[in-house]
Formats: sequence, C-alpha cells, structure tokens
Amino acid sequence: MIEKASLRNFTAFKELDLECSSGVNILIGENGTGKTHILKLVYAACEFSKPEDVIFYNLLQPIFKPNEIGGLIRKGSEDASVSFFTNNKTIELKSSFRLNPEAPTSLATGTNPSVAQWKKHEQKAVYIPVKEMLSNAPGFRSLYSAREIAFEKVYADIIDKALLPPLKNGGATEFSSILEMLRQALGGEIEQNDEKFFLETPEYRLEFMLLAEGLRKLGLLWLLVRNGSLARDSVLCWDEPEANLNPRLMKTVVEILLKLQRMGVQVFLATHSYVLLKEFDLQSQSSDKIRFHALYHDEKSHSVQIESTDDYLQINPNAIADTFADLYDRDLDRVLGGAK
Repeated sequence: MIEKASLRNFTAFKELDLECSSGVNILIGENGTGKTHILKLVYAACEFSKPEDVIFYNLLQPIFKPNEIGGLIRKGSEDASVSFFTNNKTIELKSSFRLNPEAPTSLATGTNPSVAQWKKHEQKAVYIPVKEMLSNAPGFRSLYSAREIAFEKVYADIIDKALLPPLKNGGATEFSSILEMLRQALGGEIEQNDEKFFLETPEYRLEFMLLAEGLRKLGLLWLLVRNGSLARDSVLCWDEPEANLNPRLMKTVVEILLKLQRMGVQVFLATHSYVLLKEFDLQSQSSDKIRFHALYHDEKSHSVQIESTDDYLQINPNAIADTFADLYDRDLDRVLGGAK
C-alpha cells in the first residue's frame, strides 16, 4: 500500500505531499493540475517493486512518454525528486534526478539505499487509462514491443493484464459478488480468443469493437477481477472512470469500487464527474476509507497545491461542485427571468 507520496519540482509540482488513504483516494481539480501525473507516479512506484533491475527514472520514461526525460523536471528547475512511503512509513523509495549542465538533455540520478527493502515487498498494481484499449488489443503487444509508437506503457500493460487467463476454480470467492454485479450490468460474461474479446450472453456473442465503450470498461473490470489482477493488497489507478460511461452506470461502478476497497484494494481515481463524487458521498459507509484530494493552482506560489479531506462536504476548492452550482443558478435565473 502507498501511504504517502512527496514530489519536488516534478512536472507541475513545486512541492507537494500526498497523504494517502488505504481505501479510496479521489483526485479532483481543473485540467493541468497533475491528477494523471500522480496516478502514473503511484503506478510506477508499484511497478518498481517488481524484482526487475531497473533505475526508477528509466521506468518513468515509458510511463510518461516525454520527448526527453528531463521534461519531467519542473520548468525553471535543475533537479527533481519523488518519494514514496509504505509499511507504516518505515520503508521509503526515493529517487532524484537532475539536468546535467554539460548536456542538458541527459540526467544524473541518485536513489537511496532502501530500494532493496522496497523491492522485497512487491506491490501488484493496475492502471486503467482514459482510452479503452481492449478493442485494439489484437496485434498491439507485438507492435508495441517492436516499434516506437506514441503510446505510454500503461496502454500495453493493461492489455497484458486483461489477457491473463482466469484463476483456477474461479479465484477468491470473496470477489464473486463483484463478478456477479458485473455480469448483471453486462448481461453476460467476457471471454477472449486470440487476443480478441467478446461479450458472451445467452442470446448472442458480441465482439468488443461493436460493444459500447462504457460497457467495455465494465468488461475490463470483469477480466481483472476474474484473473486476480485486482485482488487483496493490490492497487488500482483509474483515470476518469466516467469517460464514455452513462451516468446511470456510475452507481454500479462506485458500488464495485467501494467493495474492492473493503476487500483490501487501494484505489486511486482522477475524475471530473459530479455524479461519481456524489455516488461516493451517498454510498459510502462510516467504516469506508475515502479521501478526497483537491488540486489547484496557487497564484502566490505559481504552483499546484493540494487540500485533502475525508469529508465530502469539506472538499475545498471543489471546481466540480462549483460548476454544477453555477449551472443550477444560471438555469434558475433563466426560469425566473421567463416568469417575469
């Protein structure tokens, strides 16, 4: 579990500390406040815990896909650092990198000795990007591995995870209720053959390219739960769950996410959806661990700042709620103006 993230001079962040909930972390804020960057950093920290021998900032390059790795350093700065904490904050992963003044496009890096400890506790993680990828899965993995294409690593990773075969005997029975919820919402189950995905119902078999994109997202959740990619003590990073999803289905999605965190999955979401926020507010129980992180541009420091709260009513600033309140006021003004 990621307990804290500290960023210094990284992309939009001059200095930012994110105290994470062990349950659901919801990132909100206007465009350009770095929500997706935080999701990708959390995912990178989890991926770095795998036994492969790789330098942390070399892992950031394919995940962020900048033209040059130095592009991840905040403009006007010569160095950056990112730190993550776990195990009651006794284990820290810290990576720093700086521009080489003799060759500004190259970097020098330093990593603290606790990397070995970090890698002793492999953290399983899933990153669901905004763009749905399963309909594009056939041939994508071989293309990605052989050619230089403009897709971040997270797109290839989610296809790899979706293509994993099911766990034996249906996997953990504690997750069977989630599979049943997804089965009801989809009207069937998801199967795959030769890198192609299909919705199997009692009446028909529908290939993913012909399935509504919002339903493909539910189908992806089905696959990730069934094959154990989403399991106890794993981390889910999901960028804009609401994209291409009918608001009516948001109730089901939030119910599933709440169930996942009750079963030991740590969740990180980035959203612009008022419906998603309100569903969490309405559905969450007192025992659920929900934290809202509001990112905003601070005019004084000219950087992105963060305010975190466990209380939906205390989110401040809340650009999403403010926008919907403004819409309501304008609509009311129009109605009252018409009455006059």
